[in-house]
Amino acid sequence: MPLVGPEGDAWSDLQAWAGLLVVAATAYLAARIVTGLGLAVAFAGWRRSEGSHWTERARRAWAGRQLAFCAWVVVPFPLLFFLVDPMSFAALGRTWAFSRIVPATAKDLLLIVAAYLGVMQSLFGWERRVNPAAALTPRTRRGTWTFRVVLLALWTWIPYALLGKFLIGRTEVHLAVVVVGVLAIAAYRLGGVFALLRWTGLQRPAPDRLLAIVDEIARRMDIRPRSVEVAALAQANAFALPMTGQLIVMDPALAVLDDDELAVICAHELAHLGEPRWVAIARLLYALLGLFFIAPPLILVSLAGWPDAFGAVFAVFLLLLIPGLIAIVLFQRLYRRMEVRADAMASAVEVRPGTYARALEKLYRANAVPVVLGQKRGHYPDLYDRMIASGLMPDYPRPSPPSGWWAIAGLVVMVIGSIAGGFGLVWMARTIG
Repeated sequence: MPLVGPEGDAWSDLQAWAGLLVVAATAYLAARIVTGLGLAVAFAGWRRSEGSHWTERARRAWAGRQLAFCAWVVVPFPLLFFLVDPMSFAALGRTWAFSRIVPATAKDLLLIVAAYLGVMQSLFGWERRVNPAAALTPRTRRGTWTFRVVLLALWTWIPYALLGKFLIGRTEVHLAVVVVGVLAIAAYRLGGVFALLRWTGLQRPAPDRLLAIVDEIARRMDIRPRSVEVAALAQANAFALPMTGQLIVMDPALAVLDDDELAVICAHELAHLGEPRWVAIARLLYALLGLFFIAPPLILVSLAGWPDAFGAVFAVFLLLLIPGLIAIVLFQRLYRRMEVRADAMASAVEVRPGTYARALEKLYRANAVPVVLGQKRGHYPDLYDRMIASGLMPDYPRPSPPSGWWAIAGLVVMVIGSIAGGFGLVWMARTIG
């Protein structure tokens, strides 16, 4: 059979596949470059602080680390807007040359994944440079890659949850995508993350050193955890799960803390395990509360073609909106009270005065977290205040809170770069097509 023909011959199909892969690779590179440029601007102050005290380095790095959360939205969406919306692309006077080889949904998915991979690679590259805890132990690299996959799945789902009714064009399919995604997030927040960690071998039983420390401090506090485990995550920290009674310490914390410091950090977490049962239930409800502000709006978009169902969901959402906002405010106050309580209980069992304050300082330093954030209603008091409250005056003056101007400048670069890159991708697609 000849390889030359009108519409669907092998050569033209090969060209279409090559064109699609070129556009996807360009979307990846554009997203990676734009994200990197924005972060380079936001981290400009951090780069110039080489040789400064660690508190100043952490303060200057905070703008870039905060901007990293915005990159997931401000880069891929403008970059791909005309490429994943067939109607917009057609409005430019062009149709996709790739439409005969892949469905529109598959094409959109490929481009979205490519762009998010570019964002992800740039973000994690900067994080390893800025966050000392990310390189403290080799096992954390594996943990980082595991959570990259989770983040990629989440951020691939979000565009379809928001725009799937228009991209897929079938209400039932979009509703199924939204519901499955919401249930997956709920399972993740209700303990699925720890099942994932165990399944991948990133969460394991505690070593003898940690078991001995926890056993001693638990005896003194008369609070026993049901299990003690270690997680290979790129953060020097520890946390407790009041609903299951677990105490989990991350690998970098074991690397930076001595035994006495590790004991008081575990004491802080054991204090959470000793909270009243109603507080544990409040924490569980708060974990699910965020889904209330995500799921109904997405489901409402899916139900736009069914007026009765749309009206019922909309009424329930409005009815619970104000109580939900009030619950968030109340929980944030409760969370802060429990942190202050846990700090006091940890300080009460330290062997040497100031041990708990020094342990907190080591964790903040390893994670490059500013000593002062200036968030009066945040979950945690500022480290500077926590150290003073535990009886140790820091040997440096109180730093200023991080400035947000570098983050704004980086955000502007990301937005402008993404829009410019989007027009460039459209030009490329039109040229190839």
